[in-house]
Amino acid sequence: MRFFCLALSTGLLVAGCTVGSAPDLDIDEGEQAGEVVASQHTPERALAFSQLWPNEFSRDDLIGTAQSKMHPYFEARIDTDCDRKLNIVFEESDSTDEDVTILGESILKVFCDDLPNDIWLVVGEYGFLQSVVIQNELRSDSFGGVCGTEEPPSGGCALYDTGWVQRQGVRRDWIPGIAAHELFHVVQDSISPDPPSWSLSSTDPLSVPIWVVEGSANFFQASMKDYLGIEKYQAAPEERYCELQPGWRGGIDLKSVEDSWSNKTYDLGQFATEYLVANYGFEEFLDLWRLRDEGMGFAEAFSMKFDISLDEFYELVSQISLLPSGEQEAKKLDSECETGLQHDEVEKGRTGAGVENDGTNAGWCGLFRETQTGEWWNNCPEIPVQLGAEENSDHGYPTTFSEIPIIDDCSEIESIGFDIRGWAASFSARETSGASQAFVSTAHYSKNYHLDVNGDGVICSSQAPED
Repeated sequence: MRFFCLALSTGLLVAGCTVGSAPDLDIDEGEQAGEVVASQHTPERALAFSQLWPNEFSRDDLIGTAQSKMHPYFEARIDTDCDRKLNIVFEESDSTDEDVTILGESILKVFCDDLPNDIWLVVGEYGFLQSVVIQNELRSDSFGGVCGTEEPPSGGCALYDTGWVQRQGVRRDWIPGIAAHELFHVVQDSISPDPPSWSLSSTDPLSVPIWVVEGSANFFQASMKDYLGIEKYQAAPEERYCELQPGWRGGIDLKSVEDSWSNKTYDLGQFATEYLVANYGFEEFLDLWRLRDEGMGFAEAFSMKFDISLDEFYELVSQISLLPSGEQEAKKLDSECETGLQHDEVEKGRTGAGVENDGTNAGWCGLFRETQTGEWWNNCPEIPVQLGAEENSDHGYPTTFSEIPIIDDCSEIESIGFDIRGWAASFSARETSGASQAFVSTAHYSKNYHLDVNGDGVICSSQAPED
């Protein structure tokens, strides 16, 4: 289980190399994928990476060096004559379908030797995915899908040999990347299928840290799009986290995102994957799953492939000092960012000792930093519902005040996580409002309670709209 998140007028279309179609779905055979055209630019290793494990470099140096390893890796495999098949099923047509198909076919060729079975990619609503699973007798979770939960995340997920991409409510230009992200999870699971990493406790030696699983999928999809010339390699904007800003001296704490599904896990994991690949290469990175398939624990495999223990790697990453990239000028970090607060909050002037509400967020309390611990929401008389002790469902997101972004409207909720379908202040508020898909978090609701226009104790839920 992994989260992320050309229909004809007469029916559906399976694109790419196809096998038998669903018996009760009107599915026509699709055209072969478009011609693969490799990127015209040639990334180069940065001087900083002429030595192993440098700790001063720019993000551009890091990305360029990692891509100087990825492009040859792809080039050596992109023309593989693969006897596996990729089945792509689109619920409806879209301008991104060609890029999705090219990416899918390329992934099939590059990883053909790692795929024991034909693979599937379904783009559409989750109910449509479930119908494809049933009709084609695909392996599924206990809910008849591929997300491991009854309610799927908002972006996509993958399980066994099948990846799924949600189209409704997802930015169109994100769809190809999500497709590549989820198919890379299929590759991970194909290399080391048992036991499924997602089913293990984080303390199990065979469990793979979430920053590795999700960060590498982010890295891979950006690398593949860069190689194919679909889109230049994209990393998370440095403004999103203090840790990724040039001049930050607070360190990057990878251990804190070993068992977290927050966006921070994805982005810091992508950075760490870049660092590993830039130093050693992508084949060595994939060997982590191959060794796991032989029964070796993750920490032991990591030490074997990278000649450094996992804890030593965490210490190395914590000491990295990012330099400005290219023409970018070094800028002084805000003092609040130096203490670990989210940069986007700092820019909006909403945090820090004694900072008054600047009017851009009418509901925020302007709490003193000293009170931003414990049940701080009880110091906010403007919150429209009565709160007491903290309540949380099993959402997996950090609840420390400084780690929760403030958002201006619900369209920005994906800056926190792709699988969020609302925040409820309490279990009681969730039940009363009927927002059964919303996560419960007193802290997340309270940090953004200005969005609770109708005062029902729930924000950003389509099941409990504000109007």
